[in-house]
Amino acid sequence: MKHIGVLGTGKTGSEVSNCLIENAYKITEFNRSNKFEHSKAKDLDGIICFLPGEAFLECFDELAKTKLPLVIGSTGYKLSEKQQATINSDTKAWVVSSNFAISMAIAKFCIEQIAQWSKSAQATDSIHEVHHKSKIDSPSGTALFWEQWIKNIKEGAKIEISSDRLEDVPGTHKYKATCPSESLEIVHTAKNRKIFAQGAVWALETIGKTSSTGLVDFFEMVKEHYTKGTQV
Repeated sequence: MKHIGVLGTGKTGSEVSNCLIENAYKITEFNRSNKFEHSKAKDLDGIICFLPGEAFLECFDELAKTKLPLVIGSTGYKLSEKQQATINSDTKAWVVSSNFAISMAIAKFCIEQIAQWSKSAQATDSIHEVHHKSKIDSPSGTALFWEQWIKNIKEGAKIEISSDRLEDVPGTHKYKATCPSESLEIVHTAKNRKIFAQGAVWALETIGKTSSTGLVDFFEMVKEHYTKGTQV
């Protein structure tokens, strides 16, 4: 891959552009002043999108027409069954995630282990997340991921989720399992948005080297590389 399209030039999208330039990629940025259309993608090798959720959905059909590998870091939306079917049947691989920190895949493993302990200890579970004030969705997509990971272990569990919106906070998430005699918790703190940009670029590079098609789980991608002992 040599030429990457970047949709969204906000705080995270700008970090993606910087990361790509640092790694000697040619980039084309798309935003309000340069609206994306599939005809503009003919010279691209892949696309990374960090548009707000609503804007991403507006571009969905045009993105699907490109037949290019995509990485989607947009949040605050939900793909319809029809859109999922489109991705799985008629596109190159799309890696869709609300969080592209590679360390989040390690957090997932830890969360699953804590949830297993919580289940046996009959503990109560809570998630607290903090993001910047301009983040629209609450709870965040990552918090909802964490909730689902816990419920995969503790089926039917009631999990309290609380949220704070402060100044320029890239993202902090805490899962705590509490029983009468003790508690166990894990915290993931993003110190800057570069980790999301680096993970998105890694994801695009990785799927670009494969023949994968359809929706691809970012966390499973990272897990597979760690299982193989491959550096990411």
